[in-house]
Amino acid sequence: MITILLANAAANTSVSASTLWLGVAGATGLFTSVSAFFLSIAAVILVLRLKKPDGDGKKDLPFVKALRADVKHHAARIDDHLAAKTSTAPADLESLRGVLRSLRNEMSEPLAFVARMANVPVTAFGEPEISSAFGSFSGAVRALGEAVDRFYADTSYAGSHIDVTREKYLLNQYINEMTNIMDLRGRVKDTAAKLDKVAGAYVTKHSPPEKAEKPL
Repeated sequence: MITILLANAAANTSVSASTLWLGVAGATGLFTSVSAFFLSIAAVILVLRLKKPDGDGKKDLPFVKALRADVKHHAARIDDHLAAKTSTAPADLESLRGVLRSLRNEMSEPLAFVARMANVPVTAFGEPEISSAFGSFSGAVRALGEAVDRFYADTSYAGSHIDVTREKYLLNQYINEMTNIMDLRGRVKDTAAKLDKVAGAYVTKHSPPEKAEKPL
């Protein structure tokens, strides 16, 4: 109802402000109408701030290109290294700890990357779709890092005494935990692929056309 009234008001300047106000208030109630009106205006302003004219795309092009390359690099690192380091089940607790320490080390660089990117303003991403795709990628990377950290914490003991029952439980739990970690690894890969797609479309759209080579 509010959208129709606002559209009519914009199309026909003869409609008075008082008529628009009474129409909105009579349809939904005064308080609800005013709240919805200002929320609608705020949403429009946000969209206008995020969605830039086509001419502004070149300014953000270097950033989007770098972002696309960095995400591809970190996603490939996670995909390849996690698969290699978890291909063989550990035989004892110390081996399990070694695997998890190695996984934590592999995750440190991608986690540092998404932490740095958290300080980048949303408008620097060129388009809201790219910012949203990177948010999904960041969430997947953080979830994977947290899963590895939690399992590593479970293997930590104060002192040198190792509870044999606990060790057996953790070694059996390795299969379940690795299933979850590999699922998160797949999520990282999928979200990176989505970002690559939307960022690639942006790069293609805003890159200058290549000059045809002159015949020799």
